[in-house]
Amino acid sequence: MAKTTKEDDGEEVEVVTFESLFDAYSNFGPNSAEGEVGILLSQVDLWMKQAKLIDGNVTLTDTGMVFNKFKKRRITLQEYEQFLLDLCERKKLNIEDIKGKLFNAGMPTLAPKIA
Repeated sequence: MAKTTKEDDGEEVEVVTFESLFDAYSNFGPNSAEGEVGILLSQVDLWMKQAKLIDGNVTLTDTGMVFNKFKKRRITLQEYEQFLLDLCERKKLNIEDIKGKLFNAGMPTLAPKIA
């Protein structure tokens, strides 16, 4: 999932990218199916919850309404980026802040991180 690179000392380290996080969330949980491409609404919601983006301003209803504009069960990475832009426009949020929080949420866990 994450890219592996070699450091100067020859040690391999994992480099996490937004794309690798997208892949991790799209393949996480009982709803993931071998060979299907894209992320489900339930996986989007998990990622948003883990990033602590579901709050009084952004709700699961908001994510559902924006996601359903695509009229598909799963959306691709490119469509997910459009989903984020649409959500940010709808809720008057900064896209870079949202992507930063999603990135900082890290790989999916069974339960959202609680601070």
